[in-house]
Amino acid sequence: MAVIWRVGPGVRADLVAYAGKNMNGKRQQVRFFPSGAQRGGWDGREVSSLVIRALPGTRVILAASDGDHWQQAAWRCIRVVSGHSLPSEKATGLPGVRVPDIDMMDAYDAKKTETDFQASYPYVDAVEQGSGWTFGRGGGLKNRIAMVLIEREDDVGRVPTAGETVARAILDTLHRTHPDALPGALEAAALALSHVLDGADADERIHDLRAAYEE
Repeated sequence: MAVIWRVGPGVRADLVAYAGKNMNGKRQQVRFFPSGAQRGGWDGREVSSLVIRALPGTRVILAASDGDHWQQAAWRCIRVVSGHSLPSEKATGLPGVRVPDIDMMDAYDAKKTETDFQASYPYVDAVEQGSGWTFGRGGGLKNRIAMVLIEREDDVGRVPTAGETVARAILDTLHRTHPDALPGALEAAALALSHVLDGADADERIHDLRAAYEE
């Protein structure tokens, strides 16, 4: 069963799902870029654990239903927020969260699910009622993911400039057709944008551009 993806604007995220607990078994990866491009996908019948890497301020919601009333079925929200995410080994890389069992509550950096004192994530009836880095509605999500929603919680309304749009279009094409040329082109794009972006968020825009294409 192919997962339905509902992705908001400005999202940069890498999601790796595993068929078994503790990041074991068949591996499936999907990547999203701020340009709207998507690489890869998931079979929702083979998702028991996962690793999320995303720009800070991103939330990922796993849902057992893809209908309009999906919050009435099982779902789980996982947020990439400061203090509850693993920093990247690269200065401009994406922070991450590990989920060794999508039905259980473990630390955001856990490599294995707790077996002696297992507990589920905090339950709420609606997304707006949740707090902390993870929460949701129970009922069992393992191997029954129908839909995934990914949204920015902070600057969703940020509109790319013309220069950013052109740069991302070129970089997306290079990523698909000439990946070896991508690092050099990314450096050139970041340098060029540093001369033309003059808003208060110019440094953040350039950081996000780098994070979107650096491995």
